Amino acid sequence: MARDDDTRAHDEPAPFSAIIRLANFRPFYNLLKCVAFRDKALFRLSLAGFEAIISDSKSVVGHAFYSAELFDEFTILGGSVPQHIQSRILPNANGGNANGDNEHGPHAPQPHQDPDAVAAAAVTVSPSSFVVSLAVFLDCLNMFGDITPTQSEKPSWSSNAPTTPSISKSAQTHSKLLLSYDEAASEVVVELSSSDCTIRAVLSTYDADDADDDELEETFREDPEISRFVIKSEWLKEAFQELDASSDRVTVLVSPEQPYFQISSSGMSGSAEIEYPKNTDIMESFSCQERSLFSYKLSLLQPSLKALAMSSRIQIKTNSRGFVSMQHLVQVSETKQSFVSFTVAPLLDE
Repeated sequence: MARDDDTRAHDEPAPFSAIIRLANFRPFYNLLKCVAFRDKALFRLSLAGFEAIISDSKSVVGHAFYSAELFDEFTILGGSVPQHIQSRILPNANGGNANGDNEHGPHAPQPHQDPDAVAAAAVTVSPSSFVVSLAVFLDCLNMFGDITPTQSEKPSWSSNAPTTPSISKSAQTHSKLLLSYDEAASEVVVELSSSDCTIRAVLSTYDADDADDDELEETFREDPEISRFVIKSEWLKEAFQELDASSDRVTVLVSPEQPYFQISSSGMSGSAEIEYPKNTDIMESFSCQERSLFSYKLSLLQPSLKALAMSSRIQIKTNSRGFVSMQHLVQVSETKQSFVSFTVAPLLDE
C-alpha cells in the first residue's frame, strides 16, 4: 500500500525532479565536457541553474555553470527546492517571448558580467545536489546520435571552437531532459525525449566525499586576492602550446611592474618564457597589488585547456597563498555566454 505524503515526509526526503528543455543540447553537452577530467561529478541544481563540479585530490577543481536563463525551459519540482521556474519561453518573431519579456531574461549573464556574481547567485537559493558518473551522463545526452559537425555546419561564432561529438540534428528540435533524483533510492533517472523517441536511463549515485565538492574554491576565497586580470583566450592558448611538454611544472609571475604577467617552463627540450604587457589589446584589464611567483603542476592546468579553446576570454585571479582561479567565458550562441572555472593549488616550496 502506498504511503501518504505526510508519512513519507517524516521517513525520507521527497524525490526531486527537474525538467530541462533546449532546442539544441550541443552547447550544454560541450560545456560539461570541459570539466570531464574525472568520472564522478557533483551536480547541483537550483533556481539559478545547473552546475557540475569535479575535483581531483584537492589540487584542482573544475566548475561548469549553465544559467537557468540559457535554457528554453528550466523547471524544478519537489525535493529540497519546492519552487518552480520556467526561465524562458521560446522567442517569438519579435525577439521576445510569449509573455513579451526580453529573450534573455533579467538575470541572463552579460558579456562583461563578473563570474563571481553568477557564482554568488547560484548559492543564494536552496539547491538539490547529487554525485553521478559524468561520463555516463554525457553518454545519455549523446544517445540521440554521435555526429561530429563539419566545419560548414558550425555557426560563425564557433568557428574557433573545437569540433567535438555532439547531439545529432534529429534531436535538436525542442528536446526535453527530465532528471528525477530519489535520495532514498540513491538513483537518478535520466529521460531524454524528442518528437521521434524517448530514452530512459537509471544512474546510480555516489556518496559525496571530500573529492566531490568545491572546497578548493572556498579555500581560494579565504585568503586575500592580490591580482585579477582579463586576457583574450587565444593568446593564452598559444602560450601553452609553446611551453615545453617535457616539463612537469609551469611558473607564473604576476607583478604590478614589468613583466606584468609571465609564464615559463623548462624541461629536457629547453625552456620557454612568455610575457604579456598590460596596455595592449591582449589584456582587457589588469589589477595587481603585489608581486607573486608560484609554480603549478602542468598536469593540473591541462584540464582547463579544453575550456580555453572554447572561450573568448579568461579572467585569472591569484591569492596570497598562490591559488589561481581561471574563469572562462564560453560562447554558447551568438548572444549568450556561460562560464567554466578552474581553481588550482600551487606546488609547495621544496
